[in-house]
Amino acid sequence: AATKDEGIARAGLAYSRETLIAAVTDTFNSILYLKSLRRAKEKTLAAIKKTRNEAALRLKLGRIAPLDLMEIDTQVASERLDLVRTRETLKRTGQQLCLLLGWSPETGIETRGSLERNGKEEAALVASLTGPSGRGRIKACIGKRPDILRAGKMVEKADESLKIAKGLRLPSVDLVGDYGRHAGSGLDGAEGRWSAGIHVSLNIFNSGLISAEVARARAKRDAAAEALNGLMLKAESQVYAALSSLREAGARIALAGKARMTAGEAYKIETLRYRKGTGTVTDLLKAQAAWWLAKAQYIRALFDRQQAVTALRIATAVTRPAERSAGQQ
Repeated sequence: AATKDEGIARAGLAYSRETLIAAVTDTFNSILYLKSLRRAKEKTLAAIKKTRNEAALRLKLGRIAPLDLMEIDTQVASERLDLVRTRETLKRTGQQLCLLLGWSPETGIETRGSLERNGKEEAALVASLTGPSGRGRIKACIGKRPDILRAGKMVEKADESLKIAKGLRLPSVDLVGDYGRHAGSGLDGAEGRWSAGIHVSLNIFNSGLISAEVARARAKRDAAAEALNGLMLKAESQVYAALSSLREAGARIALAGKARMTAGEAYKIETLRYRKGTGTVTDLLKAQAAWWLAKAQYIRALFDRQQAVTALRIATAVTRPAERSAGQQ
């Protein structure tokens, strides 16, 4: 029983460790996401500020209406607000990462990396889980998960308890023996005497208590087995959900990448039209908003892909230290 308890504790510790690794990885990816978002917002704000300065000059020359400049100023204020929000969210996420690493939230932390990784290892993992032997591979990976191992050891422990409870019904057999010396018949010597026998005891009058104990042990064993089965099904569904999220994120990256390029060209065209006086400020701002939205969707898709990768690695117990670096400033 002590060995089983130790195995259960070790499996629980391993599960906690992998959960922590996943939390650190997700938080790190969140920082990369927010950094990319911040850079995109800064570029967008710089572009709209440039347009605003040009509009101010055109207003002095009487080539645009004051309302145009007011609309641009409103957009600039909105972009600044979003940028401030993103920067503060990035700071809070950095503090959360420090907390997960056991550092003080006041500790400065520098992170380096990119969400746009080639993903060769992830592609190999997905291929092994979706090929002809994918289902067998999934079940084999799930069987190595610490939480599954812990639940399995709980079943084994319950099996032992059930066997012990059933053993109370069996008779107890003891072999007894004795040896002694006593004076001989003529009082002039000593004789040795051996005695041996078998002692058998059987619980007859407390059979009701034993039956109740067996019933309790069996109920615990059934509950442990049911918990293991439920955990296996949940783990399998987590794998398929992570694979689905990974496919979805890949498709969104491809589509958002194309949309980002198209929106960027449209924004350039509207900017030129506005400078020539053939376009309106409304069209310009709409194009700028579409450009920003396309960039944000692309960055979000990259982040979602990394989240799906982390979820897949946790679900299949294929965790590894991420190829990242994080150090104190």
